[in-house]
Amino acid sequence: MTARRFEAGCGIGCLLVLCGALAGVGSWLLARSARRACHVYVSEWPDMLSWRFWELPLSIGAGAVAATAVYALAGARGRTGAAVVATLVVLVALTWVQFAWLGTPAGAGTAEAPTCPASNIPPWWPDWLPA
Repeated sequence: MTARRFEAGCGIGCLLVLCGALAGVGSWLLARSARRACHVYVSEWPDMLSWRFWELPLSIGAGAVAATAVYALAGARGRTGAAVVATLVVLVALTWVQFAWLGTPAGAGTAEAPTCPASNIPPWWPDWLPA
């Protein structure tokens, strides 16, 4: 019997799915640290019906699914390098959207943040990068 060889794209695709899942964890950590920096974290242990309880698994799943979809669509043309770049751009965009949507005090469900400026963006976020 001969050993079956995988195409080069299969290994890269699997690696990008893992990167997508790790990007989901990273975006969740970024949003959580922004909420904590502004002291607007709702509760440390939310109940199972709360959005915060499902935020980490949904972030991991969204990152992995986005990486798979973008790599499959962009890699269909046979250009692996372009597919990798497109996947990384989409993962950065998803992280940015999650920070802006769920990491700021307005996204956390409160309009008042005692330690954040009036823009509702944590002080450690770079000024040149809009949120």
